[in-house]
Amino acid sequence: MTHFNFYSGLCGCNKPFCANIKLSENVDVAKGEILYYDPATFTVTPVKGTLEQVAGICAESYMAKEDDLCPKYGKGVVSVILSKDALYTVAPLVVEASADDDKGCVETTMTYSNYLGTCGLDGAKLVLCEKAEGSMNTGSVGCEYNITNVDSDSGMTVYHIEHSGRITKGDKFILVLPYGFDSLGLDAEKNLCLADNGSFTVMCSTAVGYVLKLGA
Repeated sequence: MTHFNFYSGLCGCNKPFCANIKLSENVDVAKGEILYYDPATFTVTPVKGTLEQVAGICAESYMAKEDDLCPKYGKGVVSVILSKDALYTVAPLVVEASADDDKGCVETTMTYSNYLGTCGLDGAKLVLCEKAEGSMNTGSVGCEYNITNVDSDSGMTVYHIEHSGRITKGDKFILVLPYGFDSLGLDAEKNLCLADNGSFTVMCSTAVGYVLKLGA
């Protein structure tokens, strides 16, 4: 699960606006976990289901079981960051090569959709962050490669990069995205992923991580 760590407001404020909101169900919630709003009950939940509206980010970890040492636990209420201008840091997406290649292609096991070919990945970068054991990759860890094209091989996503050397199966690259990129969402396990219906906008992106704003 991707955790969203409060970074600042767009105008530089260092303290977000938070509110205590009742949970739809009394369940554990982790700090930095995204929460969805249920308009039928005016509550929040970490389970998206059919809900579309993001309420905010959990400001403090919460346990459903009561604890004498932490009076807030077990009450069915969680603190939620509601600031519309809040920025969050997250770990970056990592792309792993699924096959050897010597033509500047990073084949992956990521499912391809036609949207990925047009969503603005051209001009983004892959940064080599880890070499597979016995890798024949001629690049060094930390090398950046521009993405020139994104297409499909048997339904899987392939990144074409400016790299004339070899790529070995198991080599890993960090995906560095351009400012304003808005095709990021969460998968079924609530991990950050590329998505046609993006929920986040990239405000800053490096090999260390992303700074994101909720809302595309």
